[in-house]
Parts: sequence; C-alpha cells; structure tokens
Amino acid sequence: MNDLDLLRNIHHAVRSPLGSILNVTEMMLLGMDGHLSPAQTTSVTCIVDDAQKLHRVGEALLDYLRLVESPVHLQAVDPNLLLRSAAENLQKADARVSLQLPELVSHLQTDPRHLNDLLVRAARLIQRVDGETNLSLRLETQGDGLDIYLGDPLPDLGFPPPDALLKAENGILFLTCRRLTTLLGGKLNLTCSAGGRIALHICFPVR
Repeated sequence: MNDLDLLRNIHHAVRSPLGSILNVTEMMLLGMDGHLSPAQTTSVTCIVDDAQKLHRVGEALLDYLRLVESPVHLQAVDPNLLLRSAAENLQKADARVSLQLPELVSHLQTDPRHLNDLLVRAARLIQRVDGETNLSLRLETQGDGLDIYLGDPLPDLGFPPPDALLKAENGILFLTCRRLTTLLGGKLNLTCSAGGRIALHICFPVR
C-alpha cells in the first residue's frame, strides 16, 4: 500500500460515520428529538461545527487524490493566453486580479487544465490564509525558465508562514498546489511578509 492508498482508505473510513454524526446532530438542533436547553444547543452546535470542519478536510483530501492521480497531457501552449484565461476564472470566483504579462514569451510545455487548476487553488489558498481578494498574477521570463507569481510582490521576505497556512484544509490545499506543480515539472516556492501575507512563486523550465 502506498501513501495515496492509505489516504484514500482513511477518507472512506471517516466519511460514513462523519455523515451520521452530521445528520444526527443537525436533527437535534432542529428539535426532532425533543427540545434542547441553551447549554445543550451550544454543545451540539460545537459538535456540528467540528464535524463540518472535518468534512471540509475530507473533501480537500479527496480533491488532492483526484488531482494528483489524473493523467498529465503536455502540450505547447502560449502562457500569456493561458494566464489571461486563468485570471478570468479567478475573477468569476470573486477575486480581483491584476495581470502583468510580458510582450514576448516562449511557448510552455504544460498541461493547460492542470496549470489552471493549480492557479485557481493557489489563489484560493492565498484568500483563505490572509483574506485578500486583490491578487497580482505576474509572468516573467528568466533565462531558460518561466516564473509565475501569484499574490502581492513581497519585498520583505524570509518570514515564517502564518499558522493558518498549515491548518486543516489549508495544509492539504497547499500540498495539492505543490503536488500539481511537481506533476507539471515545476517548482513551487512560498514567500511570506512580516504581516503574514503570502505569495506563491511557480517556476517552470522552458523545454
């Protein structure tokens, strides 16, 4: 059994009893099993909140498994066109994106669907961690590579990532972004500011 099989088995083992807990506690809050005192309502509400958090972790884990096991189909694409499409998708998800693209750029051997998935999830991670809806999406050429920056440019680098980055579904979302980058042959770097703002730097070699 490999790591992915183990994660899949854990997800299946937790999913059914977690669903039962959510169903029963939500029924209790609706008063279907009798009236609850204020103290009982508070306790059951806490159980529901914790169960819903665990459910979101499970869904993030399932998303990770689905993406990392999907086949990669590399093709030559114009990264400017791809990033414009990604910016439009992010704006549809209520993110305000400023796009900075070079006039001339080499074609990139990548899987367009996977790269779009990566950018959407990276933007979601930044929004979840620091609550920022104004995102900068920037493409630069560096020698024989292409660099994609998502998030505000951060001059004060080197600070440890905020605790929220590694908690529950945020941690799985970050692992998903890193794994997608690896599948596409790139490297993912994380930068943090003193105020806890994060930005992601994705570097791809040009083949």
